[in-house]
Amino acid sequence: MKKLLVFLIVISFTLTALAVGGNGEGKKSGYEKPKDHACYKSIVMQINAFAKQEKYDDALELLNKAKDNPNYTGHYEHIYTNLAFFNDKAKKYEENIKVWNEGLDKNVTFEIDPKSDDYKPYLKLKGFDEVVKKNIEYKKKGVKAKADCDDHEEEKKVEVK
Repeated sequence: MKKLLVFLIVISFTLTALAVGGNGEGKKSGYEKPKDHACYKSIVMQINAFAKQEKYDDALELLNKAKDNPNYTGHYEHIYTNLAFFNDKAKKYEENIKVWNEGLDKNVTFEIDPKSDDYKPYLKLKGFDEVVKKNIEYKKKGVKAKADCDDHEEEKKVEVK
C-alpha cells in the first residue's frame, strides 16, 4: 500500500512538473520574478527520483537545503509537506514534529489525521498533540503560506500519508 502511494505521488509530481513546464506562453500576469528566484520545479524531478529509489535521506538533504535557501521561501508549502512525507518514509518521527512546527510557523498546513493507523508512531511523541491542534486551528482560519511566484497555481500539496 505504501509503495503504491509513493508511486502515485511520484506520478503526480511528474505530471505536475510536465504540466507547468513548457515555455510559459499563455500564462501572463503582472508578476515578474526576482533575478535570484529559484523555482521549486528545479528540485521536483530530483526528489521524485529519490522517492522511486527509496532514497529518503537524499531527498531530505535536498529539501533541507531548499528550506534554508532564501530563494525558496515562496515554496515553503511544497518544501515542508515533502519534508514531512520523506521524514515519515524514513521513520524520522521526532524530526517530523519539528518540521510540522516550523511549517506551521511559516503558515504551512498539513494533512494530519491522528485517528489514522499511519499516525500511530506519533501519538506518544512530545508535541504531537499541540501540532495537531495548531494545524486544525490554522486550517479553520484559512491560513496559507504565500507563494512568491505564480508558476504553481495548479500544483497540489503532497499528503503526508
